[in-house]
Amino acid sequence: MPGREEAKLEALERREGQLWILAIIMITVLAAGLLLTAWPMLRSGQADRTQKAFLGLVVLTLLFNAYLIERQGKIKKLRRRLIESEARNLAVILQASKTVLASLPGEEQFNDRLAMDLRRATAAGQPISVVAFKIEMPANAPEEVKSEAWGQAAELLIRDLKEGEALYRRAEGVFCTLHLGCPRDAAEHAAASLGETIATDERLMKLSARIRIRVTTYPDDTQSLHEMEQLAVRGLVA
Repeated sequence: MPGREEAKLEALERREGQLWILAIIMITVLAAGLLLTAWPMLRSGQADRTQKAFLGLVVLTLLFNAYLIERQGKIKKLRRRLIESEARNLAVILQASKTVLASLPGEEQFNDRLAMDLRRATAAGQPISVVAFKIEMPANAPEEVKSEAWGQAAELLIRDLKEGEALYRRAEGVFCTLHLGCPRDAAEHAAASLGETIATDERLMKLSARIRIRVTTYPDDTQSLHEMEQLAVRGLVA
């Protein structure tokens, strides 16, 4: 567990412990006040029932305080276990996200595939579209949170790819897909569908992730490989 989160947990437990102590003190003070109020009657021995009642009150107060202390200890242990379990789960998720990101082909592979597919498209007179996605995170988001969001987004994108298609990682949080023989309107429709999947993902919403999409199509937007490479991610890669 990160040091900052550990410090927050300790501060929370201190405040909670203070409230428990205050509750126990107040219960004890109230019981003591009732006892002192009836002390003259208890000493006189005039009311045997009253003596027994107040003796029972004292015993009940002690037992109740002991119960509160025991419950507070168990709740504290349970909270610790839950937080430790959550930390372990987060570590597994982060490792899975890093594994997914590391397995993706990068910029060099993307450029090679784009050049090859562009030659095919030119020879066959077919269009080719590049759909670029950027997963934006708050500037103050920790690196672990960013990695988790990018890995989750990559998993969603890979899940919806068709046979023969691949997801490429162009930069941190920037992913691209190539669609040979896909006109611009079809690419935009596919991009919108994938964008909706990412934008409505509950896990990404909790991480405050946002998505930007750019569609570039040959020959509508460009006539050269270099322009295709630049336009595909222009404005997305910081």
